[in-house]
Order: sequence, then structure tokens, then C-alpha cells
Amino acid sequence: MKKSLHKIFPMVIICFLSCVDNNENNCNDCGKNSDEGYLLKIVEVNDIAELAIIGVTAELGTCINFRIEIEDQTFSEATVVPDCCCSQFE
Repeated sequence: MKKSLHKIFPMVIICFLSCVDNNENNCNDCGKNSDEGYLLKIVEVNDIAELAIIGVTAELGTCINFRIEIEDQTFSEATVVPDCCCSQFE
């Protein structure tokens, strides 16, 4: 019995660590950064129509990486990114 536990335990640890790595890798791909004029936000109801104008389909509550047009305060570019990107800054 103890020998089988000694074989199973390392496999459980490896599986756990590999799952943690996958989540971290997704949040490393959050799009362009603020140095380039991009920000992150969670899509709200009033954002959906503005995003549609620039050809971006995003559901309510998803995270986007976006750049805003300063003159008229509208999105100039946007990309849907993993939700964990927005939760990093809450």
C-alpha cells in the first residue's frame, strides 16, 4: 500500500504544477501594454456597440485590450484577451 502511494503522490504533484503553469501562460498573453497606449477593461453594455463599429465582437463581461481615440473617446483598436488579464489589475 505504501509503495503505491509513493508512486501516485509524485504524479499528483506534477499534474497540479502543470495546471498552474497553464493558467499563468494564458495571462502572459494580454496584448499590447500601456507603454504603447493600450489599456485593459471588462466589456460593459455601452461598449458593445462601439466595439461593433470597429469590427470587434465581445460579450458582456469579457476582458479586452484596447486603444482609445482621444479626440472622440471611441475605441480605435481592441482585442479580446483572457479574463485573467483584467483581474490582475482589480
